[in-house]
Amino acid sequence: MKEIYLRKGRGNLIPADDEAEEYLTGLKLGEVVRCQMVKPRNYKNLQRFMTLVRLLYDAFEPTEATYKGEVVEKNLERFRHDLTILAGYSYATYNINGDVRVHAKSISFGSMTEDEFKALFSSVIDVGLRKIPMLYKTPEEVEKAVEDILRYA
Repeated sequence: MKEIYLRKGRGNLIPADDEAEEYLTGLKLGEVVRCQMVKPRNYKNLQRFMTLVRLLYDAFEPTEATYKGEVVEKNLERFRHDLTILAGYSYATYNINGDVRVHAKSISFGSMTEDEFKALFSSVIDVGLRKIPMLYKTPEEVEKAVEDILRYA
């Protein structure tokens, strides 16, 4: 399942961001998709969060590795989940082997209050500053970079 955001245009829905544009461009003419329409509580804050994740993801440069003969690739969705977990928004379960697995909590509009979402945003900045070498040294610099990106997008 893919979740994208659309904006109401003149007589139709249009992509609200680059991710939605990319997804819709990938659909074949006449292809049918199922949609569930939910009006988000604060789309601007979600845009800020996803811009923050993308900023950190672009700065993240893992060492090259292989697994079972395949080159390991970085993945934005996995990265977002890992940031969420490291920011303290997680829960644990057992897998079939009895090992503990940690999962990111949902950041959906229905599962977090606006205050919780703002706290998550701040915690993710802290994680990024601790884990990823970047040009930015303070949370304020990171927030300014996010706002600058959104202003020019």
